Amino acid sequence: MTPSSGSSSLTNNSNVTLTHLAVSDPLAGPVTCAATTLAPGASTLCTADAAYAITQADMEAGSVDNVATSKGEGPQGDPNDPKDDVVSPPDDTTTPVDQKTALLLDKRVSSVTDVNGNGITDLGDTIQWEFELTNRLERHADPPGGERPAGWAGDLCGHHPGAGCIDAVHGRRRLRHHAGRRRRRHGGQHGDGKG
Repeated sequence: MTPSSGSSSLTNNSNVTLTHLAVSDPLAGPVTCAATTLAPGASTLCTADAAYAITQADMEAGSVDNVATSKGEGPQGDPNDPKDDVVSPPDDTTTPVDQKTALLLDKRVSSVTDVNGNGITDLGDTIQWEFELTNRLERHADPPGGERPAGWAGDLCGHHPGAGCIDAVHGRRRLRHHAGRRRRRHGGQHGDGKG
């Protein structure tokens, strides 16, 4: 007896009729077969009662891997005695998931200190920067012309002005800059020594 989780079919490869057929798949959960009795060489279609939702753990792993087995009873089998079950070899499927990665860097000026107290930002004054990292993928408009090249991830930086963006799909780094200026207004003039 052979289960196929890819085609959801069950085949009786023996030379006797098998009854009380069932499929076990930990990820799929309950499985219903069109027939639970198969003559020699016959097959039946089995489907999971509910679709499987891809989890974050699957995304981290890069694929959804699961294994199914099936069992049934021979002519002298007892459905209440698992010792005489006819058990199939396991069959497995691997479904790759599409991993897209993008890291956004937003560098900002958090403060400027007028160390010498002369009212302007100049020699000796200090600048304090801060950096915000965001693990985020955003899909925006198609590229010019409407054609998406292989691996196109959209404009990952388009809605993040002032941020440096690393597009891991294409391996490019885009930069946008904050002005980071701090302006002060004063009544006097500077630069010629006159008030």
